[in-house]
Amino acid sequence: MTAPLGFGVFPRGMAGGPDGLAAGPPDDFAAIGRALGELRGDGQALLLRMYVIWSGPESTAAANAQVAQLATIAVPVDLVLCYRDPGGDVAAWAAFVSQVVARHGRDFAALQVTGEPNLTWAAAAADGAFPGARDALVQGVLAGAAAKREVGATAAIGFAVVPDLDPAASGFWAGIRDSGVRSSRLRSTMRASTSTPTCSVRG
Repeated sequence: MTAPLGFGVFPRGMAGGPDGLAAGPPDDFAAIGRALGELRGDGQALLLRMYVIWSGPESTAAANAQVAQLATIAVPVDLVLCYRDPGGDVAAWAAFVSQVVARHGRDFAALQVTGEPNLTWAAAAADGAFPGARDALVQGVLAGAAAKREVGATAAIGFAVVPDLDPAASGFWAGIRDSGVRSSRLRSTMRASTSTPTCSVRG
């Protein structure tokens, strides 16, 4: 059975660009709520597209606080966890994603891990310009999926990229494959060296 098509909206008055955020007047959340109600009509609830930026281990507490605040919104939320760490601490990033899923995996409709990691020239608008972005995608998705299984979370977990007109030439997907292979080997080594059962993502 095919799942019904869902629709969503980014409700805030800002947009990302190559030179940073383009912002307008302050957001009027009461007006946003009224507009969303009008758009919905008698149909299913619209997904709210929201973003939280993680910029390194020192930002984890603030990012977690933002996630917790968004988790209280009484409508379905499609939350993007953005990887913007100049230091490239992929292990800390994966731990952050795992925390989000473990704590709030039933509060959100979907969690997107990284934002356009194959876009490398727009550091103000996408994650690909930051070191370790490919590994952040792979490790973040694996960490989120493991946490989802462990706690029985319901949020869909995935990622998004910009259209790649020549995948063979870009090297991005080959890099994702290689990162996944390295991760699989590491997890296999960990399972072989401990008597404690571990789990890994399959498929």
